[in-house]
Amino acid sequence: MEIGGHVIQREVIGPGPFDNSQRVRLTGTESAELLVVRSEAEPFPEAVIEEIKQERNAEDLHLPPCRVEIVLGLPSEQRIYVVLPTGVQPSLPFSCNGPFLQDPARLGIKDPVLSPTNRWLLERVGRLAVQSLFAWLDNRQLGIEERARGYALLPSPPRQEDTLDADVTEIVAETFCECAEEGPILLTADADLAIPLVATRFHGNCIGRGIWDNWQRFSAQRTTLSLPQK
Repeated sequence: MEIGGHVIQREVIGPGPFDNSQRVRLTGTESAELLVVRSEAEPFPEAVIEEIKQERNAEDLHLPPCRVEIVLGLPSEQRIYVVLPTGVQPSLPFSCNGPFLQDPARLGIKDPVLSPTNRWLLERVGRLAVQSLFAWLDNRQLGIEERARGYALLPSPPRQEDTLDADVTEIVAETFCECAEEGPILLTADADLAIPLVATRFHGNCIGRGIWDNWQRFSAQRTTLSLPQK
């Protein structure tokens, strides 16, 4: 693949730390080892189909179920991808790829506040991130430090800004936090999983205080993310 005059090669290294994840190496002007996670395919909701019909000016439209992806480990700014990178740079710890509806200039995406399609896809990204975190933390075949690396998927509190980047961040973070309350997400010192008893809120987004403190301590002990090795 060639982007901006640079040739980028993609090599699958092996399976990731949970189902539907792969370890991938990108080589070009610089190399990076990534974790790519793919969702299951889901059918488009009716409201989304109607928006896409209007966007494409096509009434007779068959849309097969689609997937979304998250990519963890890119060394530069995280972006929204529609196969190729867009100019949208959310404040998330991972990048996202999916069939987002783009703006007329095809440099960004339609604001998810106004686009049912993009909101639905971003909510799926948030759910996929939580499901990935649950699966990573619960992989008892990994050591406790490698399991704790799953907290790299934890989004920071979104900034209150009136920008497209902020809107995208907020939808993913809100969905993440809502879904995170559904299961044990706190990795304890004895390698078990527990449900945090206390939650703290950031502008309407909540996350277990124990999770946040645990990840901050883990982050302080490392300078770069090292994905689990097979």
